[in-house]
Amino acid sequence: MQKAPSGYGLSGNLFFAVTKFSIAFTIAAFLCATATLTYTHAQLQSAAAPSPAVFEYDVASIKLNNSGSASIGSRNSPDGYSISNVPIRALIQLAFGIQNFQIVGSPDWLDSERYDIDAKMDPPVAEALQKLTLEERKVKRQLMLQSLLKDRLNLTIHHETKQLPIYSLVISKSGPKRQETKPDPATPGVPVRRGGPSVRTSRTGGGPITLTVLHCASEDLASVFVPHLGRTVVDKTSLTGIYDFILQFSPEDASAVPSGAAPATLDSMAPSIFTAVQEQLGLKLESGKGPVDVIVIDHVERPSGN
Repeated sequence: MQKAPSGYGLSGNLFFAVTKFSIAFTIAAFLCATATLTYTHAQLQSAAAPSPAVFEYDVASIKLNNSGSASIGSRNSPDGYSISNVPIRALIQLAFGIQNFQIVGSPDWLDSERYDIDAKMDPPVAEALQKLTLEERKVKRQLMLQSLLKDRLNLTIHHETKQLPIYSLVISKSGPKRQETKPDPATPGVPVRRGGPSVRTSRTGGGPITLTVLHCASEDLASVFVPHLGRTVVDKTSLTGIYDFILQFSPEDASAVPSGAAPATLDSMAPSIFTAVQEQLGLKLESGKGPVDVIVIDHVERPSGN
């Protein structure tokens, strides 16, 4: 054992022990302080970096509409969304991108009561939204509307797959009669298509419905007819390409459709959509059953009104 220098004795050993302990403690304290400083610096770097935008509405008002009008008005602005005189059921359809027949278990007031909604985003969220593509913005706005319904109506849902009546879109014996979209002069050989098909529905008075469809890829064609049929439409044409077409037909009373049968025509001056699809497009709608994704409403409350 190493002896302490002469004259120190036991107190000398104690001195060296205390000194070694002090040095060790000082080094340990320094390392801890350095680690703390490094972690704090990382925190500062993280705080300085811009955090990703949370796409949600900052404020929203939901008020009961007692106008008695049947028309619905909506508008997307760069920093918000407003819709007037809308049933909550229709708002759920917009939020989840589904049709009326895909909602199960809704209370009566979701159809009978109408509301005005005005929602606004924070400026940074609005700015981030505008930097997205058209399709990305559409998805984000749907998710924002879903969040609004969950927050203000305590809406909870779950998905199920049910066997329901559907239509299959097939090629008729006469063959397809659609006109392919003309190529963009700037990109020869490449059909024009920006963000999916352009679909416009118009009707004058009690006349036929005119459905104008532009830049429609074959995989999107079946979905064009869904709002007018009240059923899922499955594409079984095996066609490729992008098409433009105009379809004229009479409206259908979807509520009067028995299972597996074509609905009655309301306007005898124009063909049914089934006849129009066959005669004007060379395609055919065949009735059957198949799996359909639906959302089941587990819980929903009337909005608070502010």
